[in-house]
Amino acid sequence: MKSSYAALLLCAVSVSAAAAPNWLALDTTGDQNVYFDERFLPVSGPARIARVLRAYERPVNYGTDPVTQQSVYPHQSVKMQYVANCSLREITLYAWEMYTGNQADGELILSDSQVGAAKFFASSQDEEDAALALMCGADGNKAVAQFSE
Repeated sequence: MKSSYAALLLCAVSVSAAAAPNWLALDTTGDQNVYFDERFLPVSGPARIARVLRAYERPVNYGTDPVTQQSVYPHQSVKMQYVANCSLREITLYAWEMYTGNQADGELILSDSQVGAAKFFASSQDEEDAALALMCGADGNKAVAQFSE
């Protein structure tokens, strides 16, 4: 089972890049807008791959460098790739990319992904709950409604 998930994760980034996203607004209130790609990628077995876009009204960062006084990784959007194990109802953040533009456009500031076997966890945030529900089909509309409140 571990080897099938490892193979899935190895091709996850290249597979998701092939299909253009069709963004569904999950939360468009406040300073952060969150979108879920309706074209999540089903894979054989219980696994699903999904893309989420966080778009910020203003640039955000990871703080200020104490030496240079420069913002650390200033960005205005983050495109993330979640992988879900639907049979276990667990999720992991597999890859992410930070951009200067607020629609995953502009300059790529930082990108990274998991290395090795994926570590799946029970969801711990509203965004993860909504992504998991939409990918795995359990009351996805209710999850989106609760996330947007």
